Amino acid sequence: MDDAFSESLAGFKGEWSRELLMGCRLSEMGKYAPSVCAIPNGTTDPAYSKAWAELDAGWAEQMLKNCQSPHLQPEVPRRPLGDGWDFKKSSRRRSKPSSMLPIAWQLENIGFWEMNFRCVLQNLGPRTNENSEMLDTFDLITYELIPLLRRFRPTRTASHLGYENVRDDQTGSWDEHYCELCWRLTVRSVRLEEIRRLTLDDRQRSRERIKAGRHSNRYCSLHMPGTAQYHADLRYKAAFQRHLDTIFRGRVSDYAFNLQPPSSPDTQELRKLAYDQVHSGLHAITPKEEKGLGLREKVWLMYREGLSQSEMARRLGISRQAISKAKKSLESLMNVHHAGCYLNPITGEAQVPARVLDEIRGGLRRGLPIAAIAKAVGLSKGTVDGLTRLIDDS
Repeated sequence: MDDAFSESLAGFKGEWSRELLMGCRLSEMGKYAPSVCAIPNGTTDPAYSKAWAELDAGWAEQMLKNCQSPHLQPEVPRRPLGDGWDFKKSSRRRSKPSSMLPIAWQLENIGFWEMNFRCVLQNLGPRTNENSEMLDTFDLITYELIPLLRRFRPTRTASHLGYENVRDDQTGSWDEHYCELCWRLTVRSVRLEEIRRLTLDDRQRSRERIKAGRHSNRYCSLHMPGTAQYHADLRYKAAFQRHLDTIFRGRVSDYAFNLQPPSSPDTQELRKLAYDQVHSGLHAITPKEEKGLGLREKVWLMYREGLSQSEMARRLGISRQAISKAKKSLESLMNVHHAGCYLNPITGEAQVPARVLDEIRGGLRRGLPIAAIAKAVGLSKGTVDGLTRLIDDS
């Protein structure tokens, strides 16, 4: 992996990209910092306050001059090199200080490499045949490999006097993490939020956060491995992650018909949009197999062309009633999604009227399956699953 990446980097155009990633061995990013560091302008992240103090005063003048040379720039329009970034030549030690925990050293170095890769991605410009391969490579490293490396932890050691506190800082992240299969917060994130609201002294809070670090940071309580819901949704995981990329990073959707987000959506609501999309029963577009499209998708594409129902029926060799039924099915799908698209910021579940909750309780008392209840109240099965959990907890 390291050799293949080095060979690709050596043949890549753009001197500034090569300098930012010079000497990068993917398997050893936690062992040392890059020789040149890209740091976002005006950042207030405390993780980089120490970094500023350890960087030299300026960027090598010759390097900056090279970056501004037109013949060294990629052959596509793009943002200016320094847009949103400061560049400093690093004077950091290449060996870990004896007073520093391995985990802190590794995460700090990985953080510097991550910023460099993000800077490279931001400044590459539109995708072309020349840069598409490297775009995909940098994208994979930034959003897949680096988060994976952050999960690795050294074994417990008592050699550091403040081990528990430092360990808590590194493993008890206050950031929100979401389930890999849906829009809900992970079990660990939920517990950390509960601890945040508790009245505890520093020692008790630290102890509780360390305990919370033992909970899953990959799945929510509904999707814990081994549960029926986990096995039911696991087969949708790849499609769910792809559609998240479509929403958050502007990629082309795999679907001909796409559900629309609510107005001013937050991250959780956008994740629920992706979940509803891949669980809607709609067929993904497969360029090599036209037969992959379902009737509803074909009707939608023809509707966008402005064809009448009669013309659609003639082309597809079916009745107008079948066309009308397919259109009503899409309308129903949109209505079901819209009814549960707004989430309660506290519970993370759909905000629905009290009447709907009463109908769900009634269905549960009568022993109806979740699918039947969902159809009766006009919500998706995944939405009702979450509301059922809230009803059970209360």
